[in-house]
Amino acid sequence: MHLPKKGLRALGIAESFSGRTCSTLASVVMRKDLRIDGFTFGRVTVGGMDATDTILGMVQALDRRDINVIMLSGCVIA
Repeated sequence: MHLPKKGLRALGIAESFSGRTCSTLASVVMRKDLRIDGFTFGRVTVGGMDATDTILGMVQALDRRDINVIMLSGCVIA
């Protein structure tokens, strides 16, 4: 856990699927005081095995060391 900054930061990830071959992922970094502090997008193959790599790439693209938790909202991605 990284605590030098005041307040925790969470990365929430949601999926947008509508029957296509690819699905779009959107992620938002939110602070404890409910302020949005960053965002990124990714694409995964429906029925593929690339969701974990895509999520890790999204986290790396943000280039943040202050994210304390990643939330997937109980979803099964693609």
